Amino acid sequence: MATDVPLTIMQTDLLTSLDTARFLHQLVDNHEDLLTRDDSPALYVGTGGSMLLYAHLFVATGDNRYAHSLYSLLDKAVTYLRERVMDTSLVGGFTGVGWLLQHLATLNLIDEDADTFTHLDGLVSQSVELDIRMRYYELMNGLVGKGLYCLSRGGVMDDTLRRVVEGLVQTADHRPEGLTWRYYGQAEERYSLGLSHGIPGVIAFLSRLLTRSFMPHIVRPLLIDTIRWLLSQENQAGQERHFPRFVPDRDPSRLGWCYGDMGVAIALWPAAQALNDDVLRQKAIQIMLTAAQCSVDQSGISMHPRWVDGAFCHGVAGIAHLFNRFYRATGDCRFDDAARHWLQLLLQSAACDSAGPYSTFRTLIHVNNAYDEQDRPIIEWKTLPTLLDGLSGIGLVLLSFAYPDVTDWDAPFLTDVHR
Repeated sequence: MATDVPLTIMQTDLLTSLDTARFLHQLVDNHEDLLTRDDSPALYVGTGGSMLLYAHLFVATGDNRYAHSLYSLLDKAVTYLRERVMDTSLVGGFTGVGWLLQHLATLNLIDEDADTFTHLDGLVSQSVELDIRMRYYELMNGLVGKGLYCLSRGGVMDDTLRRVVEGLVQTADHRPEGLTWRYYGQAEERYSLGLSHGIPGVIAFLSRLLTRSFMPHIVRPLLIDTIRWLLSQENQAGQERHFPRFVPDRDPSRLGWCYGDMGVAIALWPAAQALNDDVLRQKAIQIMLTAAQCSVDQSGISMHPRWVDGAFCHGVAGIAHLFNRFYRATGDCRFDDAARHWLQLLLQSAACDSAGPYSTFRTLIHVNNAYDEQDRPIIEWKTLPTLLDGLSGIGLVLLSFAYPDVTDWDAPFLTDVHR
């Protein structure tokens, strides 16, 4: 149960792992009711995020309270899957639940039930064919997300993984600058440059395939041509950002996981590793260093007079995590400095939010896709429990700072980059 204890942080520019760990455990204890609510077990937007957080808290600390919360949520998830129908996606459907179950089995927290995975494997294989027909190629709702599930299964789903690659080849647009894919398979020639819904997600995924020498005769040229197209879309020198959110409209991007330069850099890094391309490696570093020089006011983050948006998706937690991951991949202390700067901002933002009985994090959301009479989206600040926009994702980011050995919970975000 919540303990109504205010969260506090040391007012210092140098946060230790112990400070962050203490803050994290208070955060999770204070929000137990929210994190363990009855809901869909969806990975990004349901209780799947809470299960992932509790699993890694238990592995990191050995505290049986976290194991109890994990297994209680798993029991509810089993009941939900028996009684309800889920969509096909990684973000909100059975593909994400399947990835989570495989991840928990890999951590030796659950047994790998053959019947359950046979059923899920079949569903994912069928959904790949639907994605190809609909031209849904991207991470959150399309082929790349299904491909990540296949990769997690350790070779069992290689036939389906081949269909994912064939589907990407089949649905690509061949442009003079290289290969690309239309946003949500639309008829118009509009292309997303976001990691969540766009071309960087394809690059990050293909890089993981090439690293594993999976279909290299197809994957390598596919990856090279996709990188060539992406780099051709870079803004002219002198602009604040390297890349826009979309082309051809070229609307400006912001800092964050979902869209913007940081997602491009975090996709190019494993591509450079897989291709052994020093020029591309330096390009990724250059893009990320530009992001590290960006102030909060320049970042595009949603801000309230008392706090900033804390979400992993489009808020401060995601920014801090991407810098932290890039520091670990490169060893460049400039990224460690940037990561800790944004971590400090995240924790100070929670400490400054006194609207509730205890400190929390908030994110700005579009409420139920509703619009007002002037056709403006209705938005509000809310505290959510989820991985994408709420406390589970923020908690796992804090866990990565507090316990540096915690890794690869972020594979569904394609941010699990390495040296």
